[in-house]
Amino acid sequence: LSFTYTINSDTVIRGSAGKYARAEGSSYYQYNTYQQNLASFIAQFYPYGYHTPDHAIYPDTSNNFDLSLEKHVKGTQLSYKVTPFYRNTNNELQFQAINPVQGTLAGLNVGTQESYGVELSLQYGDFSRDGLSGLLSYTHTQNRIRFSPINGVSVIDALNTQIELYNSYTSACAGVTKSSPNWQACGSGAYPDNAAAVLRNNQSGTGDQGKLKISNPYYHGVLQPLFDTGGWYTPYDVIPSPFNAANGYEVPDVASLILNYRHQKFALTPSLHYSDGSNYGSPLVWPGYVPQSCSKEPSQTPLTPGASCPGGAAGAIFLPDPYSNHFDNLGAFVQPAELSANLQASYDLSPRMTLTVQAVNLYNQCFQRGYAWDNSVTCVYSTLPSNILAPSGNFVKNPPPQLRYPYGTFFNVTEVGISSVRQPFGFFTNLSIKI
Repeated sequence: LSFTYTINSDTVIRGSAGKYARAEGSSYYQYNTYQQNLASFIAQFYPYGYHTPDHAIYPDTSNNFDLSLEKHVKGTQLSYKVTPFYRNTNNELQFQAINPVQGTLAGLNVGTQESYGVELSLQYGDFSRDGLSGLLSYTHTQNRIRFSPINGVSVIDALNTQIELYNSYTSACAGVTKSSPNWQACGSGAYPDNAAAVLRNNQSGTGDQGKLKISNPYYHGVLQPLFDTGGWYTPYDVIPSPFNAANGYEVPDVASLILNYRHQKFALTPSLHYSDGSNYGSPLVWPGYVPQSCSKEPSQTPLTPGASCPGGAAGAIFLPDPYSNHFDNLGAFVQPAELSANLQASYDLSPRMTLTVQAVNLYNQCFQRGYAWDNSVTCVYSTLPSNILAPSGNFVKNPPPQLRYPYGTFFNVTEVGISSVRQPFGFFTNLSIKI
């Protein structure tokens, strides 16, 4: 449904409302693997109540509304357009990594997303006529998503499980019972023996298994709060998993300015483009060794304390980000803002022939946010490259720079068509001939 109402020759109001559906991806029904029914594959779906590789997937639907005011300022060459908009999406498909290395994803209809904002456009003059003209556009967008449970389990619960495991090693979980306020944060009784200052190496897999006493490095850590399973979150294309998927796609503010000066056959067109940073962050980025898996006391190898701790069945536990001192929520950090400047010149050689030259990225800069992992040439950050590369965690005391931080330059684009580094200068020429 849409309408247009003309108030006068200088003022028009337009609006629209509609319900739209996006077809679900057929790849999320079944998966091509060695054997789809093997427990090693479908176990990842068990928490959601799926005990077979076949999952019912539905189109996500949205209700879209917008209203615009288009106005020409009488007696001038200035016109503007203001458009507020709102969208509500139900059954939003949330992607989950199946094979992070290959980029294989599953889709779950668990999201309720809200998107709203405003668009502004200002235009002065006419680019095809002599003189100065210009165009300014600006868009502000806010997005948030809430996850519905499947069989009582939310995608946020998978993140909370890792936080609970870490908490279970802290002194705050010693002696907790069902009536204790920390009962849920400590794992609801799933890890009754972890909260001790010294632990037996009963997962070491060596001849002295269960005989050595290993210091618990997390015992004096601070109990970490769980994420709210009913809360609103920054929307991500893929929900975080270990060392994978730490990027939101919302860009709150985008602005472009294009100026044009034309004199007969010659035109000069400088432009500026500004993009505010989206959000990123994941609680599953900083690994820690499992004390019960150590074959010797980690303090005996102070530079590589986790070298003798292969992790047992768990492999590793996840620790709070040492640079923020807590488990990073979705959208905990803000990407750099980016500003670029370009210049174009054109000359009409004849009525049918135009020569155009473009200098792209005369200026291109990404403004860092002051985080420990900032890199002057990086514009988009995420987990470390490859989707499975882990930072050093507490396994190594003095790691190389590549493994020192939980986040680095983003190289694993799933659905967002972006470049993660500053763009180089480019010079282009074009000769256009009309036949």
